[in-house]
Amino acid sequence: MAKVMRISDKIKIKIKDLEFLISPLSVEHKKNLANATTIIKGKETYDLYGAQCIYLKHGLKDVKGIEYFDGEKFELQFDDDEKTTLTDDCVTELMGLECKSDLMQTAMQLLNGFTDQIYDGHTGEKMKSVEVEVVSSKK
Repeated sequence: MAKVMRISDKIKIKIKDLEFLISPLSVEHKKNLANATTIIKGKETYDLYGAQCIYLKHGLKDVKGIEYFDGEKFELQFDDDEKTTLTDDCVTELMGLECKSDLMQTAMQLLNGFTDQIYDGHTGEKMKSVEVEVVSSKK
């Protein structure tokens, strides 16, 4: 039987000792990702960094295991009371994570639906340090 995620479900991504909780993106946010372009040397080019920022800003809902260099616990900062959109400063800090590449490769592979098979885009091999699971909103 085929399975589908509710828009209210979340996906837990574990990378080593870190946990991230992301939600499926809306159709509008997916369109924004698809249209993320920039001009480089006079040519329109896909803006991967911009797309990653859009994904984090609208998809990331919780994190565990991150702290600042001074030992203070890192917490997500949201632009709205519903906690649906991260602040630009929060996204900027997250883009400096050591595991950003693994997180973004995983998130982008989950963009169009859930899969528990996450592959490294550089080597083509399954990423052993990444685990994913659906967290149902009905629990």
